Amino acid sequence: MPYQIFLILILILSCAQSNASTVIKVFVSILPQQYFFEQIGADKVKVSVLVGPGQSPTTFDPTPRQMVKLARADLYQRIGVPFERIWMPDIARRMPDLNIVDAREGITLRAIDAQHGHNSTRIKTNDAKDPHIWTDPLLVKKIADQILQNLIEQAPEHRATFTHNHRLFVQSMDNLDKRIRHLFSGMKNRRFMVFHPSWGYFADRYHLQQISVEQEGKSPGAKALAELIQTAKRSGIKTILVQKQFSQRSAKILADSFDGRVVTVDPLAYDYPENMLRVAQAIAGTAIK
Repeated sequence: MPYQIFLILILILSCAQSNASTVIKVFVSILPQQYFFEQIGADKVKVSVLVGPGQSPTTFDPTPRQMVKLARADLYQRIGVPFERIWMPDIARRMPDLNIVDAREGITLRAIDAQHGHNSTRIKTNDAKDPHIWTDPLLVKKIADQILQNLIEQAPEHRATFTHNHRLFVQSMDNLDKRIRHLFSGMKNRRFMVFHPSWGYFADRYHLQQISVEQEGKSPGAKALAELIQTAKRSGIKTILVQKQFSQRSAKILADSFDGRVVTVDPLAYDYPENMLRVAQAIAGTAIK
């Protein structure tokens, strides 16, 4: 190989390594976080997700390969989903140099909803709080503020890019909020039924009430099922939202009893704006794509 070509190859490889080193390696727990980071960080971030499509953060365990990659990451943003309560102490102990941040910082958390009889009440279960903060587009703006600061700390030379992208992202969340409010404007029946109570923050933001089929993590018994049927009939509820990570059997039995329908939704979907609009359409009773 001619010496000049050899030098050119060395230069190309050096530039490639230099460019790769400027990319911030980020780990997140769920797919919506990946969407948030990629909107703000763009090509300056490489985002890996622990809980992949179709997986449940309730039963998830990281693989050894994921743990190896996580140890090499620059930043990990947790969000409070169930598997973190088991794994975070071990991750923090094994990876003392990993920068771990919490997406819930600065956000007032709500207790987890549970269904008791005819009323949806808010209870504390082992002092656990509802982690589904990302279902509220305006709370996502607070998550975005944290992401901006984290990325600037990691790569201050890209402050202008991150700040510009953050501004556009916040505007998109405001637009999403307006579109959802428009869907719910004039809606009289503001109660909706869900199998798993994932939509509490969404309900709070838009003055809705979620009625959970699941009771403290379990499918309802015969008595509770009968009460839910009566509640649905009295409230005029025609749709049950079911998370695809959970069994639909109880929800289908319940829906059939009051001539309703089951709509599969996924609070963990990557395309956040499209997903939130789809959920809003389901609750408002408009067309589902």
